[in-house]
Amino acid sequence: MSLDKFFVQEMQKNGFDVDFKQLQKIYTSSRKNNAEEIAKRKRIAERERNFMHEAMEQYDVDQ
Repeated sequence: MSLDKFFVQEMQKNGFDVDFKQLQKIYTSSRKNNAEEIAKRKRIAERERNFMHEAMEQYDVDQ
């Protein structure tokens, strides 16, 4: 998302009381939270893969 003065003007014209710095802070924090959520999902998927792999080895299941 590119933030420019025209976007800020549109937001202000539509009733949002924001400036460039506020929008930049909101965007940055949302991207940080998204990165944390992606990392969390990757950890969960890795844990599930390891569990399935161990279970298949334990019960001698061929793939």
